[in-house]
Amino acid sequence: MRPSVATLIALALSTAVGCQPEHPAQQAHPGAEVRAALTTLSRARIFFGHQSVGRDILRGVESLSVEYHVPVRVVAIDDRPPDRAPGLFNTNIGSNGDPASKCEAFNAILDQSVEPYYDVAVLKFCYVDLDDESNVATAGELFDEYVAALKRVQMRHPQLRLVIATIPLHADPPGWRTALKRLLGRATWTDSANLRRNQFNDAVRAAFANRPLFDVARLESTRADGSANGFETEGRHVETLAAEYTTDGGHLNTAGQRRLATGFVLAVANALR
Repeated sequence: MRPSVATLIALALSTAVGCQPEHPAQQAHPGAEVRAALTTLSRARIFFGHQSVGRDILRGVESLSVEYHVPVRVVAIDDRPPDRAPGLFNTNIGSNGDPASKCEAFNAILDQSVEPYYDVAVLKFCYVDLDDESNVATAGELFDEYVAALKRVQMRHPQLRLVIATIPLHADPPGWRTALKRLLGRATWTDSANLRRNQFNDAVRAAFANRPLFDVARLESTRADGSANGFETEGRHVETLAAEYTTDGGHLNTAGQRRLATGFVLAVANALR
C-alpha cells in the first residue's frame, strides 16, 4: 500500500527534527563571561561595518548592555565622524548584493579615521551577498574579496585588531512542503545560496582558525537545545538559519538578536584581550 501524503509529511517532519548533529561549542555562555566581555567593550573603540542583520545584532548588544548594567555606547556614524570617547561605532556600508562595495567602504572609513584610532574593526557581509542575484557568483570569489580587504586594512593599520566574521544564513522556506522535499531529496529555493554561504564560511573558518572569529552562521544554525539546523546534500551538512531566531527567514527576532549579540561581544572582547 502506498503511504498517504499525510504519512509522508509526518515522517519528513520527524526526520528533520530528530536527525541533526549537535554543535556543543555553541551552548549558552555564563552571565559572568558576558558581563566581563561587555565591560571590555565599554572601554574600547570599535568599528562595525554592516547592513540590516548588523542592525539586529546591535539591538541585541544594547539589550545586553541594559540587562547586565554595563554601559556600552552604540553610536551610528552615518554622516559624522566618531567622537573621541569609547564606543561601538557603526554604519551601513556599501550595497547589498555588491560585496566589493562593502570592502571598499570598510577600507575607506578606516583610512579616514583620525586619533584616537579604533582598537578593533569588524566587517560583516549580509546573506544577500551570496544569494542568486548577487554580483558575486561563487563563494571563492567572495572569499578572495574578503581576504584582500582584510590584508589591505592590516597593511595600512598594523595596530588595528580585526574580528573575522562568517556570512549569515537564510532559513528554510516555512511549511510542510519543505519537510516533504527533504524526504524526497529535492531542493528548496534557498538551498543553492545557503550552500554557497556554507562554502564561504568553511573557507573563512579554515583560513582564520587562529584569529578571533564572530561565527555568525554557526550561532544562527545552532538551536537553543544545541542541535544543528540544516540539511544534508551530497554527503555534507549544510547549515541554515534556525526558524526560532528569525522574523522573515533572514532577519533576527529578539531571541536571535540576543544570541548573535552575545557571540559578537565575546568575539570582540577576545580580540581586545
